[in-house]
Amino acid sequence: MEPFYLELAHKWMAIMIGDVLKYAFFSIGVWLVLWVALGRIMGGRKIRKETPPGSQLRSEFLISLRSVAIFSTISLVPYLLDRGGWLRGPKIAVEWGPWWWAISLALMILAHDAYFYWSHRLIHDPRLFRSFHRTHHLSRNPSPFSAYSFDPGEAFLMGLFVQLWVILIPTQWSVV
Repeated sequence: MEPFYLELAHKWMAIMIGDVLKYAFFSIGVWLVLWVALGRIMGGRKIRKETPPGSQLRSEFLISLRSVAIFSTISLVPYLLDRGGWLRGPKIAVEWGPWWWAISLALMILAHDAYFYWSHRLIHDPRLFRSFHRTHHLSRNPSPFSAYSFDPGEAFLMGLFVQLWVILIPTQWSVV
């Protein structure tokens, strides 16, 4: 049996790799489809005609990786609760059956949308903006890579929803 710190490090690495692959797949995929494959067709629909410079894209991608690392780190909380036997929600949700799977998915999407809206409004407050949200707004010409280009506090706030949801609402891991 491996030491606990190694188990935790392996779990973090597994979460991180999965999250990075999802982020890269979707951000690079959207970039390739909308900006490369359909670039000429979509060109007339762009708000800004110029393409963001490569330095901006690289910077946003790297900052997004930091955000993903923060998401992965706070994802360890439900894992630790589950490992310790304190997180019963996913097991309860399985017992509630396939209808609850669908209902919890719809509820989670609606709740996340509300959470994002209100937390986003909160970090636009002038007292919080510079320390929580400024980095995201440095993307004057946004691209798919600016989606997770967050300050660390914003990344923590955005990543917190899923952890709170799993702890408070019985939800199967496949829904999450």
